[in-house]
Amino acid sequence: MNMKTFLEQYRPQLQRYVDRASPELIGNAELDAFLVRVEAELRQVDEPPPFARKLLPGEDTFFWCLDQLAIIADPASGYSRTDPWACAVVADVAELAPRLRARQPLPPGRVMHFMAPIDENDLDWDFGDDEVTVH
Repeated sequence: MNMKTFLEQYRPQLQRYVDRASPELIGNAELDAFLVRVEAELRQVDEPPPFARKLLPGEDTFFWCLDQLAIIADPASGYSRTDPWACAVVADVAELAPRLRARQPLPPGRVMHFMAPIDENDLDWDFGDDEVTVH
């Protein structure tokens, strides 16, 4: 699968989560299962990672939203639905819903880091700690 197909396949469901961003997504097992599926499918993308090619329209916003949701969705994270920091993450995600829908880049002040692999034989996508990292 190429990246364009990947984004087209997963953007609608991601958009649904982003559109209904609320504290209910904190520790949400359904969202966490979606993110696990997305990460597994991402490993099947057969083109260079973002650091090695031009980004597709809105690709940085897509991955930023995934990354932020991954921080709060894991039920094992320990964040409660009243945790001020986790609620701030939810608010940040909700703010980007129109940009995700319009396939726009991240606004000024928001950055998605796509890192080069440490070992060219180990192209493993990892997201969940403020950046999509390829190592």
